[in-house]
Amino acid sequence: MRARLTCYGTRMRLPWLWCVVLVSACAPDFQVQQRPFDVLAPKDASPETPLPLVVLLHGYAASAWAQSVVAPFQDVVEPKQFVLARPNGTVNSLGKRFWNGSDYCCDFDRTNVDDVSFLRAVIDDVKSKRAITKVFVIGHSNGGFMGLRMACEASDAIDGVVSLAGSTWSRDGNCEGGRVVPVLLVHGTKDETILYEGSEGQYPSARETFRRFQRRAECDEAKTLESKYDFLGNADTETTGEAPACNVKAVELWTMQDITHVPAFDERWTGAVIDWLQEKSK
Repeated sequence: MRARLTCYGTRMRLPWLWCVVLVSACAPDFQVQQRPFDVLAPKDASPETPLPLVVLLHGYAASAWAQSVVAPFQDVVEPKQFVLARPNGTVNSLGKRFWNGSDYCCDFDRTNVDDVSFLRAVIDDVKSKRAITKVFVIGHSNGGFMGLRMACEASDAIDGVVSLAGSTWSRDGNCEGGRVVPVLLVHGTKDETILYEGSEGQYPSARETFRRFQRRAECDEAKTLESKYDFLGNADTETTGEAPACNVKAVELWTMQDITHVPAFDERWTGAVIDWLQEKSK
């Protein structure tokens, strides 16, 4: 008699007695709500070492692994000293992974999956196993939508959000109340997937999203402070950072001139994002 055992997505045909022996070895170290995820930490850090946690959220139709190619935060786990959790969204009827990040993106089957609850459980699970000081959410595209939803609906559980090429609810007013956390919006002006200018009735522009989170931080002043950055390997400073002059709680927009939906970032960007979160959440 033979049985089939699935371990981390790899199918192996094994005698049924071996299934009993190996099932615990194949079980993921981290799993909540029957959804596994992986966690990376600095090699020399024990579970008792106090470190911040970064939860990385992939884009629509991507995966935790694929997102780590686009945004290699695993490469700065050691130098920046943080714990990295990489969960996956659920799979829709087209076989594509997604997060229920807003009314537009990207629960197209209208399953109403509660990803806020899932990510809360991810955070709680890591905190039950490691000494976590702060919790940050970094998302790309659909993951960026989900990160901003966490800033609205789970601000008690997190300490900062970075949304790359994402947006928020189509309707203003869906992010009221709760604790204010630092929010960094990063968006390319030539993004043809999630438009910098927004899409009417679907999601707001990068600047409108910036305005909404400014207001949430009780900062409506028109005057902004500007900075210039180079994250893409040439001599040009392609990124302009804007922050409100009354920035008590950090809200910032990094506009990447002539950059598309998937920028070719390296460790300069990932390192700068971690530094920003650490600094603004003090």
